[in-house]
Amino acid sequence: SCMTCFDACEHFEPVRCRVNASFGHEREYDIRPAPVKKKVLVVGGGPAGMEAARVAALRGHEVVLYEKLHKLGGSLPVAAMVKGPREDIQGLISYLDRQVHSAGVAVHLGRPATGEVIAAEHPDAIVVAAGGTHEIPDIPGIDGPNVLTGAELHKRAKTLLQVVPPNALRTLQALPVARNVMIGKRVVIMGGRLHGCQTAEYLMGLGKQVTIVDTGSREEIGDGLLEVFLKPYLLFWLEDQGVEFVTDVSYERVTSEGLVVRTKDGRSRLLPADTIVTALPLLPNHAAAAMAAGGAAEVHTIGDAADPQLIVDAIAAGARVGHEL
Repeated sequence: SCMTCFDACEHFEPVRCRVNASFGHEREYDIRPAPVKKKVLVVGGGPAGMEAARVAALRGHEVVLYEKLHKLGGSLPVAAMVKGPREDIQGLISYLDRQVHSAGVAVHLGRPATGEVIAAEHPDAIVVAAGGTHEIPDIPGIDGPNVLTGAELHKRAKTLLQVVPPNALRTLQALPVARNVMIGKRVVIMGGRLHGCQTAEYLMGLGKQVTIVDTGSREEIGDGLLEVFLKPYLLFWLEDQGVEFVTDVSYERVTSEGLVVRTKDGRSRLLPADTIVTALPLLPNHAAAAMAAGGAAEVHTIGDAADPQLIVDAIAAGARVGHEL
């Protein structure tokens, strides 16, 4: 129920599917043997990397995939925990994991793809799908004990999700004894686009008092959410639950009392918070791309590592490069 196909139709755009990138492209995405067999090294086991590895292997390439974590999925398990049962992201993870292995991909878990690894593998082509990087505002106090950055939040969540399934972790964190362990009662979320709004929904389920603050306008709140059903209903629900949206501001500093912002009329305003969470849009992973540069005759950077967008875009990018190799 991700509504991707429905949203495309409602906007009179070509239909597409988050899971099946060949939907609407059946003729050009028919699995055909590659004219030249190559050794392909995939960096990263998120949705883009898994789809690229799956398609390339089905076309006859020798594919090796390196993932620094001990499970495939990348940031999908975090998304599954945050979104909950509304979207079957855990099912998507299981599907891609199963297809990668059944296609014959050599999967190396718990092993980051370093320059030494690439040199030892001698690949003909490298697909960099290492995911994006988290933006952290450069303001005083951002490294304080009351700040939980998106990078740190993902790191902690991914560590726990190596041993606890997303739905189980979501349930455990909702228990009264665990609700305020990492995140306090009053939360200010820096970033009001897709990441911020979905983080707010999750935190509201834990009984938090949430304020969303963004440098953009009120109309930009929720950008990235599908316009049909999901965005309006989520924003209406957040408002009904008492979430305050503070827009058109610049971030000034973090104090022990909360986040200080400057409004568009030039006034400083303190947004009281026990915990400040950064949930800003991801940035391209230039470090991963640079690490792979020159490691093979072909180097392709895809997914969030190249252009952070949605799950459907990551899988589409993986399918595209898998057919191009």
